[in-house]
Order: sequence, then C-alpha cells, then structure tokens
Amino acid sequence: MATNAAVKKRVTKTAPGLILIKKKESILLKEISFLEKNMANYKSERKASWKSFKSKMETDLNKIKQSIKELTQPVD
Repeated sequence: MATNAAVKKRVTKTAPGLILIKKKESILLKEISFLEKNMANYKSERKASWKSFKSKMETDLNKIKQSIKELTQPVD
C-alpha cells in the first residue's frame, strides 16, 4: 500500500502536469479558432484556389485536434 506521503507526492506532481495540459489545450483551441477564421476569410476572398487551401487547413485542424485528444487522454 502507498503511504500518505507517497500519495501526496504523486498528487503534487500531477497537479502542475494538469495545469500544463490545460494551457496547451487552450493554446491549441485558440489556434483552431484562428485557422477556422482564416479559412472563412480566404474562402470569401479567393474562391479559385479554395479546394487546395481547404484541404491544407483541414489537415492542420486535424493535427491540432489530434494533439488535444492526446493531451486529454488519461496517462497510466
């Protein structure tokens, strides 16, 4: 069995980790919003090359969303 000191030590180590994860998640969510806004602006301005731009942006968004998913997965 783990002692109280060991449990407290584990809790204090994970708390800063959770804060870091939340900060990273917040940054990634802001990046998603920024990319989605740029995608909407670009679409209205340049319809000719929209398909290639959309494909690239969707790839970037999927990478960011995957990063968020990895951050929020429980660590064993």
